[in-house]
Amino acid sequence: EEDNSKIAAVIPCHLAADKIEITIRSLLQHLKPQQIFIVDNGNSEVPQDNTREIVYGIDPRINYIWGNIGNKTFAQYI
Repeated sequence: EEDNSKIAAVIPCHLAADKIEITIRSLLQHLKPQQIFIVDNGNSEVPQDNTREIVYGIDPRINYIWGNIGNKTFAQYI
């Protein structure tokens, strides 16, 4: 069994409701939910789709973060 306990995945995304599930399920083959960080971002005060609900529906231990600045670099910095 792999020891991936010292790594994490950071997934910056925007309007990704239609793609995020397959990405997360692929990651869960190698990482624990707590090691996955989904950083959803866009130029609005609130998320513009249901990515958060999909993430938490897969596993509520996955780290979901909303950032209201639409910038991939900013999302990775979070």
